Amino acid sequence: MKYPPLIYAEALRSVLTETSVTRQGTVIEKFVAVLAKNGDLAQGGKIAEKLEGMFVAAAGGRLVKIETARDLPAAQLTKLKGQFGKMDQIQVVINPELVAGVRITIDGERELDQSLARKLRNIFN
Repeated sequence: MKYPPLIYAEALRSVLTETSVTRQGTVIEKFVAVLAKNGDLAQGGKIAEKLEGMFVAAAGGRLVKIETARDLPAAQLTKLKGQFGKMDQIQVVINPELVAGVRITIDGERELDQSLARKLRNIFN
């Protein structure tokens, strides 16, 4: 890896904010070519995640990832999403490894882990 994902994301965000919407596709194509040239194409997902976080934060929101072991009923999901702001970007992920419960991560930094998997780890470790 030539540069960390955060550096790539900051560079791309800087260029995209100064580029007209009609030319942004070209900028992204050239950016992908640079990633390929540097051998960092595999970091594309992490770069996109960092970039999304930057744009959401600039709009006054947060990146919220809600992980559950199974699909939540619509009423519960609506109530849970209601705890966050309108500018927050909420992603719901099914993660069977949690066994039961929920894990909420905000901006990739703060985490509320109310999963059975965490409780079992705490008991046996």
